[in-house]
Amino acid sequence: MSLFLFFVFSFRFNRVSNSIFIIL
Repeated sequence: MSLFLFFVFSFRFNRVSNSIFIIL
C-alpha cells in the first residue's frame, strides 16, 4: 500500500514539476 501511494505521489509531483517547467 505505501509503495502504491509513493508511486501516486511521485507521478503527481512529476506532473506538477513538468507544468512548472513548461510555464517557465
